[in-house]
Amino acid sequence: MIAARFKTTGSGQVLDLSKIGGSDMAAVVGLSPWGSAWDVWSRIVHGVDNVRETERMRWGSLHEPVIAGEWKRRFDDGRKWSQGETRAFEKWPWLRVSTDLECAETKSILEIKTVDSRSRPRWVTPAGLAVPDFVEIQVQTYLHALDYDDATVAVLFGGNELNSLDIPRDTDTGAILLEAAAEFVRDYVETGTPPPADSSDACRAWFSRRGSEKKAPRTATRGESDLANEYREISESITELEKQKAELANKILSAIGPDEYGLAGDFGRMLAPFSKPKTSTKWKDLVEELKPHVDAAIVADALETHSKIGESRRTLRGYWTE
Repeated sequence: MIAARFKTTGSGQVLDLSKIGGSDMAAVVGLSPWGSAWDVWSRIVHGVDNVRETERMRWGSLHEPVIAGEWKRRFDDGRKWSQGETRAFEKWPWLRVSTDLECAETKSILEIKTVDSRSRPRWVTPAGLAVPDFVEIQVQTYLHALDYDDATVAVLFGGNELNSLDIPRDTDTGAILLEAAAEFVRDYVETGTPPPADSSDACRAWFSRRGSEKKAPRTATRGESDLANEYREISESITELEKQKAELANKILSAIGPDEYGLAGDFGRMLAPFSKPKTSTKWKDLVEELKPHVDAAIVADALETHSKIGESRRTLRGYWTE
């Protein structure tokens, strides 16, 4: 039985972290730029919440009422919107839905997003602005679970550009998403079985915590040998590409020359500004030098206060046969 764990968001909503939220759905199906199925699994099964509220996330939550008000003034047709709420479902007991605003009369939802300039390209297509996959997945999950007809995403770019994007309900997509999440729960959450390994930090952290005390490798299976050979090929390709990259960088710097700031062309821009020199301190040497002049107990206390033992981390190394 998964124990409920709760977190209060910046907008005041209380979330049950033992359930899959709409923003988790893209991670579950492998289409989130921010997390993976491993993050969701680790949080639900082991209580490891890798998401920490950042300043950007906090201010995004605080600005939601302002963005909603301006969106209504610019884009809405006078519908009666109410504050969204967090819901659970008997049909999908593992699911929670937390909408921003809802209009029960038209069976519509409004989702509010704040996007910084670096993330804006995710919303741009050759045809113009469009909702990225991870937002579409969240919205289609909400529409299907609530049996609503349509959604609108009010997105504020860079703090000063408001856009409105409409999303009609896609019944097939919603059904597929919820079935995929149900399968994830059956196969991995309820059994406690880890999902297939991927490139996420959560996956690496899990295997780092489960290190063996054995000092000799076992004989690999055929499938494991194939994985190791593939890893070797990719590693060697990366090494070669890094060399090529370094050579190209030096050629470009040579072309720019010492007196120019960079280059601009149809490729975009390549800039080569000088960074400010950084001061580095050899703290261990400094402590040793000060020890004769400072009480040993003070030094020991200071070291204990400012020292932190990190978690063990497994490092994968390859020693290849010719």
